[in-house]
Amino acid sequence: MKFLLHSGLHKAALIVLLLAALTQPCLAARWQQLGNADNSLDKVYIDADSVEQQDGFRIVRIMSVYPAPRLNIHKINLDSHIQLTAFDCGKKMFYGIQIFGYLNGEQVATGPLATDWKTKMIPESNTPLSQRIFSTACSLPLTTGKRLPPKRPPRQPNPSPSPFHWPAQGSLSTMRDMY
Repeated sequence: MKFLLHSGLHKAALIVLLLAALTQPCLAARWQQLGNADNSLDKVYIDADSVEQQDGFRIVRIMSVYPAPRLNIHKINLDSHIQLTAFDCGKKMFYGIQIFGYLNGEQVATGPLATDWKTKMIPESNTPLSQRIFSTACSLPLTTGKRLPPKRPPRQPNPSPSPFHWPAQGSLSTMRDMY
């Protein structure tokens, strides 16, 4: 570290870097892999650092990473998406609050914010992945996580491409089609 402080330029660069780091919101640092999405090679993760409690509901971020970029129903090319999702652990229900689409680590799409999500909860499905997501979301400790999506989702090695697949409506791997 001492070698960085030998010139005024290095000192200034270090100060700028420190200020930039301090002004960025604290975003997720710990994505826990839950497996592949039902009937596809999409990898599904839960943000273990974003678990919040709001009016008896757990709110977490769920991410799906696709093996290759694909077009969504609005003709936006994505290689991953993150959905802010609410869970009613006692009633075994959930609802997607908002979804964010990414391509090459850059946010390229944002779905509408569902302000009425508390009244639109839907039952958990019986697929093994949905049950893992639900169980994990309801068992993780509460954090002080931010509800903003991370600027860059983690990159995964690309396995062989799979055919285009969007999980069924209401599946916890996409929660709901908000695009």
